[in-house]
Amino acid sequence: MKSEYFESLCQDLFKQLNGDEAATVSLTAEDSEFVRLNHAKVRQTGLVQDAKFAVKYYNRQNSNSSGHTRELECAFSLTGNREVDGEGLKNRLAFCRKEIQGLPVQPFSQWPVASVGAATASSRSVTEKKGQLLPRGKVVETLIKTDKDLTGIYQAGQQVRAAASSAGLYHFFSNENYNFDFSLIHPNERAVKCEVAGTAFDVSAYEKELERAEKQLELLAKPGKKLAKGDYRVFMAPSAVAELVHMFSWGAVSEAAMRQGECALRKLKEGTESFSPKFSLIEDFRQVEVPRFNSQGELAPESLPLILEGKLQNLWRSARTAKEYGVVANGAVDGEGLRAPVVGAGSLSIDDAYRDLGTGVYLSNLHYLNWSDQVAARVTGLTRYACLWVENGVPVCPIETMRWDDTLFRLLGSELLDFTKEQSMNPTSQSYEFRAVGGLKAPGALIRSMHFTL
Repeated sequence: MKSEYFESLCQDLFKQLNGDEAATVSLTAEDSEFVRLNHAKVRQTGLVQDAKFAVKYYNRQNSNSSGHTRELECAFSLTGNREVDGEGLKNRLAFCRKEIQGLPVQPFSQWPVASVGAATASSRSVTEKKGQLLPRGKVVETLIKTDKDLTGIYQAGQQVRAAASSAGLYHFFSNENYNFDFSLIHPNERAVKCEVAGTAFDVSAYEKELERAEKQLELLAKPGKKLAKGDYRVFMAPSAVAELVHMFSWGAVSEAAMRQGECALRKLKEGTESFSPKFSLIEDFRQVEVPRFNSQGELAPESLPLILEGKLQNLWRSARTAKEYGVVANGAVDGEGLRAPVVGAGSLSIDDAYRDLGTGVYLSNLHYLNWSDQVAARVTGLTRYACLWVENGVPVCPIETMRWDDTLFRLLGSELLDFTKEQSMNPTSQSYEFRAVGGLKAPGALIRSMHFTL
């Protein structure tokens, strides 16, 4: 999908609007290759080309009545045929004009304007990046280089996100990348989970990751250790830290959630809880490859500190939240969640993780996370995949799956000893409807005490 094609459709739509109408449009598209593997053999392979064109239509009673706005969203799939897509757009506009008459007024609807979001940002941007991906047809022979049970999914190709508004905003983002989310599985059903991703496939780096996983798999052949419930010293690998920090997207960095009393950081703002001075969380679009614009075409700042040295600095604020609570919007997406998160580094070395842990639990991954008490920032989840018992700096054996339950204020606050100086990019690998963009950059973490329940 090219920028010129998307822009021509936008122009067609905006030309049909009258003075009491406005619209924002967004595009989500991909041209991807998928290869699913089981037992180091191909289970499924295929190509996906898809593009969803979404329209948010606004109508008000007269041009001076911004407080009496109705809005309606609809979407349809693009074919790439200009005549067919143009007719589809015309039909959607007619549908919106008819259906919106029966909808209630939205008091906090934000009529599209040209300057919402980052104050110094341009109203127009086009970013189109090429990658160095494996040639289609060479993927299988490159990935299957082990006699172990390799199971996973490879996805690669072009991803597109775009947005425009009748107020003059226009942004287009296109990137070519890959992600291979895989596990090596032992006959005893324990597994080592791995992930490689980027814009250029590095065969040697992949082979090193595979070699590391094979060595770790040997340790998983030992009988597992059943831990009693209680508190344990823990080292979290960067992938585990990333899973924990992803919880901030679930109502922890949202201005609306804070105003409505549901924010997981409410006690931080009130001063009754705190994070460690070693913990910083910044949204940095310079380090994470995601669009700075949201679906309304509003731009976020290049860098937005959320937490600096343990102190709350900012929350994400959408245009709707800004209008409802009388604050300034900062280009948030509708859900006001994380978009380009980077966790600050520390002083430890990832190579010394076992030594620094001493005796305790090495967590490669965390899974099935959820709030057990959102307002208290209490999170629960499970250990899984190559989580190890370590004694005197030496990994001894895997642990049986454990449930843990603890607060962010302990794990990233009172019990946090330090982060590693190395940070890893943990890509977002979901492919529901479309391949997700972006990821979370995080270091490993040494934690004095983490509470395990079962």
